[in-house]
Amino acid sequence: MKKRFRVVSLFMLAVMLVSTLSIFTPIVSSSAEANIIQKDLEDSLINCEQCVEFIENNFSQVIFEYNNANEDTGLQCNATSIEGQTLILLTDFNRYGIFLDFDGSNGYMLVTEGYTLYEFEPQGELPYLKGVTLAYYNSFDGFMYLDTETGLLEKYDYVDKTSELYGGLGTEATEEDVLYGAAGQPSDENGDGKIYDIDSYVAAVYPNYVYQDRYIITDYQFIYQIDTSVYKRYSEGKIYSEGNCVINATYSMMNDWYRRGRFQWLPSGTTNYATLVTSDRLYSTYGTGTYNGWTTNSYYTLSHMPTLYLELRDYAIDYGYNPENGMSSNYIIDMVERVASSRGYTFNMVKTSSFNSNVRYQLDTNHACVISVHGSSTFKNHSMGLFGYVHYTYTSGWWIFATTKDKYFYVVDDGHSYKEGDSNYSYNFIGVNTPVCYFDPNTSAKPSLSFFYLE
Repeated sequence: MKKRFRVVSLFMLAVMLVSTLSIFTPIVSSSAEANIIQKDLEDSLINCEQCVEFIENNFSQVIFEYNNANEDTGLQCNATSIEGQTLILLTDFNRYGIFLDFDGSNGYMLVTEGYTLYEFEPQGELPYLKGVTLAYYNSFDGFMYLDTETGLLEKYDYVDKTSELYGGLGTEATEEDVLYGAAGQPSDENGDGKIYDIDSYVAAVYPNYVYQDRYIITDYQFIYQIDTSVYKRYSEGKIYSEGNCVINATYSMMNDWYRRGRFQWLPSGTTNYATLVTSDRLYSTYGTGTYNGWTTNSYYTLSHMPTLYLELRDYAIDYGYNPENGMSSNYIIDMVERVASSRGYTFNMVKTSSFNSNVRYQLDTNHACVISVHGSSTFKNHSMGLFGYVHYTYTSGWWIFATTKDKYFYVVDDGHSYKEGDSNYSYNFIGVNTPVCYFDPNTSAKPSLSFFYLE
């Protein structure tokens, strides 16, 4: 067998480690540690090549064994050869795998040492990997590439929707919760949000998956959209908040930073906006009670408006925000960085399509983030505070191959699920009772996700 990747192992590994260690391992304490990582990578490449050599030499039997194991499912593979290969860096474990593209549209596989399969599809192909020498993969995001301009990994099949409007009417809940209902959710209709008991939910929806780990930032303060709305709308007996999810989620994140002592110079406290609302830039349309059911929020709410939220809202209006249509979540970066720069500080906010190790590192070190979802079956387009995750896995196999699948669920502040005194939306994490609400990105809705975090 021709060793397609061995020539890459020394020079390219050194180059790759310089460019990718900061992405996958936020803290590398010494050059000795980096050398160990490089040696482990080289060893994984050698072991992976041995697996591929066996697969190539016994390809017809591999396909036979797969078809035999899946005879009852009807998922049969007609591949007769391998027409392409791509070296893959598995970012979850800093190990190599090799992607094998079967002939025609007869499927593909991603295999690593120990005959561990991360992907096996009996039909179809991935055009974006054709002719690609090196790509990246993690168990949640799938295949990714390194954006040379930003230095971030991005999903190949990601479609950036963050420039569209988030939080317009029809995409937010009313004061009466929108209810959905697998086990662990309210009511009797399925959706990907408003999950309050993740263990019951996974047992009902993904029964083969087993809990692995979780991290939830404790003592997180939920911020309700109705409580940060300068205006509210009455329609058919219901009260709607502003479509302010982008501003609310951004404030939710920054409020948590301040409460943990991270940036004590951030504005805190509240402003009595009830005495100022008639001077608000949107008052003439939404505050007089003459347009489409809109009027000012209650005196109590307006008199206790968070000062930082009002500053973010003022920037948002500069970017075209209004209560009816919401705004683009792309402006989260600008809003956060403007708060810092106006006080002589510099923030570096980052947006990525990947739930990569940097995002997890932020959460693991009690640094809240923002997640924007597009195409959610519960929320449509929505931005939420992000303050934790839960990880489940499923292991199966056939013949000599073992397959492990991962699912992550996000702990979010969606702006309207958790209510004070509602014991459903609470979780005792390391001895502290924490409000929780989970979001499932794994459903057939396949929402597009964007993560915003501070480097």
